Amino acid sequence: YLDAEEWEYFDPVEQVGDPAVCVADKMARGLSMEEAQVACSRIGARNFNIERYSFEGRLDWRFNDGRDGVVATYGRNSSSGIEMTGLGAGQTDGWISEFYQTRLTFDRLFVQGYVNQSNAGDSFLLREGTVLADESKLMVGQIQHGFAVADGRQDFTYGFDYFATRPDSKGSIYGSYEGDNDIDEWGVYLQSKTELSDQLDFVAALRLDSHSIIPDNVWSPRAAVVFTPTADHGFHAGYNRAFSTPTALNYFLDIPGGFAPEPLGQLGFTTRAYGSGRDGWSVQNPDGTLRGMRSPFNPAITGGPQQLLPADVPVMWQLVVGFLEATGQIDAATAAGLRGVTPTDNSAVARIALNPLTGDASTVSSLVLPDIEPTRESYTETFEVGWNGFFEDRVQLVADVYYTRKSDFVSPLLVQTPLLFLEEQTTAAYLTPFFGSAAAAQLAAGLAQVPAGVVSSDSNGAQGPDLILSYRNVGEVDFWGSDLSLEVFLDASRTWRLSGMYSFVSKDEFDIADGTPITLNAPMHKGSLGLNYRNLRQGFTGSTRVRFTGGFPATSAGFVGDVDSHAIVDLTAGYEIPSTSATLQLSVSNLFGTEYRTFPGVPEIGRFTMLSVRYELF
Repeated sequence: YLDAEEWEYFDPVEQVGDPAVCVADKMARGLSMEEAQVACSRIGARNFNIERYSFEGRLDWRFNDGRDGVVATYGRNSSSGIEMTGLGAGQTDGWISEFYQTRLTFDRLFVQGYVNQSNAGDSFLLREGTVLADESKLMVGQIQHGFAVADGRQDFTYGFDYFATRPDSKGSIYGSYEGDNDIDEWGVYLQSKTELSDQLDFVAALRLDSHSIIPDNVWSPRAAVVFTPTADHGFHAGYNRAFSTPTALNYFLDIPGGFAPEPLGQLGFTTRAYGSGRDGWSVQNPDGTLRGMRSPFNPAITGGPQQLLPADVPVMWQLVVGFLEATGQIDAATAAGLRGVTPTDNSAVARIALNPLTGDASTVSSLVLPDIEPTRESYTETFEVGWNGFFEDRVQLVADVYYTRKSDFVSPLLVQTPLLFLEEQTTAAYLTPFFGSAAAAQLAAGLAQVPAGVVSSDSNGAQGPDLILSYRNVGEVDFWGSDLSLEVFLDASRTWRLSGMYSFVSKDEFDIADGTPITLNAPMHKGSLGLNYRNLRQGFTGSTRVRFTGGFPATSAGFVGDVDSHAIVDLTAGYEIPSTSATLQLSVSNLFGTEYRTFPGVPEIGRFTMLSVRYELF
């Protein structure tokens, strides 16, 4: 059982703005007035208390002198606290995760089946407030067997896996996809290990997987050689091609994300996460025209913010003029004058499309919005060489160098629908004959600063002026890196030990052809150096460690920013109480209280001290 208080952090995006607008928006999306009021009151209402309990029970039946047996396990975890999601922070409240597992081992035969399931309790997104339901299940069956020939110099292992994903959110997470979002996967594999000599082994494996949505089967090969010239030194070189199948969220996510970050949220723009579905979706016609737009300024008499409107200059003009008049930025006479000269087509005034995530702007005439294709599997190819050595029974070194190429990389949730503006210079030129150059320039500046709407369509799940976030296969990224670890026993009794590690990655940000911002979300440089003490006779243990993490850019859904580099000192000390089975341990993370943040959108972490008692009954 755990009860704790989280470090405080308030996300500026978690805001309601005008409560009446919030309630009206949620009622327009199908909530009752009471439900809408409760949801709006929850936005930004963070509870920093962490509460968690877990239980696990296991029953074993052993036979064949304990070598084989059947094991049945049940586990349950309930948690309440703040968790990060692709749509901002979520407030979990009694979210239950549990599993059932049974496995059999008999010689080299291994069979197991398990079920993972969850219940979201009274959890909700802090940017949106509506209760989340999640009663999803994952059911898995696996079987593996193996045999050896040629006096054990040739060994084979083969097996079969089956995964059944059954999402169930009562419409709160999978929205319009609910009821058509089951996923079935199966895979077979064969692995071979060949002892070519006493010092050289060759390992090869091949796996075939099938997915109920992905049209083609997937092959995953692997090969490696391991050379051990002496007992103290070893070399290995390998190639591995693995794949990651899209998740149920990649395909079937359909959930409102609350109001957009300011100033868009204050204007009434909202966000929605929408997966690719089985067939994909688009917002642009084959001829380059836009399928439409939705606007928070569309009056109820003409359909309201939920109405799909033509993304044309005459429509945009009327919407922006109405907003400026309603907010008092122009008077009624000026508004009437502007309405009287509304352009009749798209040729008089240019339209600008602005990506709110990247800040990139382009004219609609040159805008290219690729269709959101059904999410495909992504591949990771890795070439690796490594060495490990042990010197004079005291010093151990391990070094690895690798090159990785990821193909069809699946992006995080990113905004896929641009905002639409009237272009200032062409607007001023159009207005000059009616109002004169000075007044035209002033009016054009006001008209051009207001987003008239957001690009939308009838196929992307939008229920209002939603900025749609989705996933996309974004091409290929590649990088290389190395890992080095060191362990030194400083005395013959091995009481004192020095340890260290360093990791390097060649890139932390990638250039993708379509401009999608992709970051590694991890530092190029990180390492640690530690000193450990262990005296079992006297019952004392202790260690101190310095951890260094380099700065890096981060982009994950609504969390965008730079993480600063930081160095942290940790300290632990333990004592085993004589003639008992009790151990006291003191752990201090971030000894000097250096405030640091591990990712955008999370609180700064300070010193954390924990004193624990461990007691073994048997």
